Amino acid sequence: MYVFIFLPVIGAMIGWITNIIALRLLFRPMKPVVIPYLNFRIQGLIPKRKMALSRSIGDIVEKELLSRRDILGQVNYDSMEREVLSATDRIIKGWTEEKLSSLIPSGIRKIIHDFLTDQVKKELNIHVKAIMRDVVNKAWDEVNVSEMVESKMNRLSLERVEQMVIFIASRELKHIEYLGAVLGFVIGIVQAAVVYIFL
Repeated sequence: MYVFIFLPVIGAMIGWITNIIALRLLFRPMKPVVIPYLNFRIQGLIPKRKMALSRSIGDIVEKELLSRRDILGQVNYDSMEREVLSATDRIIKGWTEEKLSSLIPSGIRKIIHDFLTDQVKKELNIHVKAIMRDVVNKAWDEVNVSEMVESKMNRLSLERVEQMVIFIASRELKHIEYLGAVLGFVIGIVQAAVVYIFL
């Protein structure tokens, strides 16, 4: 009868400890450890595959999370247009005051400023959005999200990556540990039943 207590408890302990070790082996050892005479190297999965993981994460971010259409769809062209027109007004006003202040009376200077501003704004209103779209598209062509993410991931220390994973998934990692104990307990009950039936 003790077998129905002993084997499930031992199974639960083995399952729990095995899952704890398996989770630790995702990151540990961080540097390769060579077993003497066997020429066998042991290293945590994430440290060993960090470069490939960084590349994969970069590709996923670029293709699945931050597509060109998504990013360009967030650009507020109306707001940019207002900023351009406002800057144009300031530039023309500054230019007319600086260049014409000593030569022309202020009333005529204002007329010249208003005329230049109106003419430039009319031209800008026709072309500014198309120009901004071209500029934004060309800027996006220069950006490689995949390479940026990969580079940033590669610059992170393994300790920092481990902290991030534990911070984000600590509850799920605990569940995996407990699940190991539950599975070990169930296997222990099955073993106890087999022992009881056949012995």
